[in-house]
Amino acid sequence: RGRWYRVAVGAEGSRHVFVHNFTRDITESRPPNCTELTEKEKQRLGTPVTDLPLLLQRIHDQKKVLPVIYGSEAACHALKSYAMYSADSQLLDTSVLRKINDKSLEECRFAIVSAMRYGKKLCVFIGDHLADFAEKVCLPKNKGKFPAGLFRHGGLIGDLVREQLFTQDDRECGQCVLREGFLVYLLVSYGDGGSSLEMASARRDELRVIPGLQAMEEVRCHCEEDKVALLQEALRASSVR
Repeated sequence: RGRWYRVAVGAEGSRHVFVHNFTRDITESRPPNCTELTEKEKQRLGTPVTDLPLLLQRIHDQKKVLPVIYGSEAACHALKSYAMYSADSQLLDTSVLRKINDKSLEECRFAIVSAMRYGKKLCVFIGDHLADFAEKVCLPKNKGKFPAGLFRHGGLIGDLVREQLFTQDDRECGQCVLREGFLVYLLVSYGDGGSSLEMASARRDELRVIPGLQAMEEVRCHCEEDKVALLQEALRASSVR
């Protein structure tokens, strides 16, 4: 009764243990009756967060659309932390737009320009708070701070857009430099405030305020904590049967 699952542990998943979802036994040796995740479970989890950089680049280069990454609170936290501290990424946390003013808009502009100047992946994080981008943020008066082109593939690379975004201090020899490696992707939490691997219909309805969302490439992602949550869910299901 029940199943064995392989779970990564240690720093950056440096080793694995096997956990039984019914007895809760844990062993480092692979049990003879260990089974891998089913295809349905793999689809539900989505892409491991460690595999996202290459996938993001492929979607950007080949499909010519913006990727929108969906994940649990744990997965989004891992990706936000990576975007904050990695040399090849830049975080734009739209939570600052709870109050739409010069300060919060400038934080967004600075993140956009920094990613462009240094050739970074710009992670636009959308958490529980959803700003009204179409009606209150991406307005003509804010085009030099938060342009609507942020939500379109290639929407920021035009000379005029960069002229509006770059201050004199941002320019290099008077040029609005856009270095290779720059791309934009959205990171959106499922919005439950927990570890659920599904998005409520109400949350999906809320996301309609994101301009151009339907044209983006959806990608589900997961971290190791999500695998544990899936194990716990399977355990509860087994105990009921």
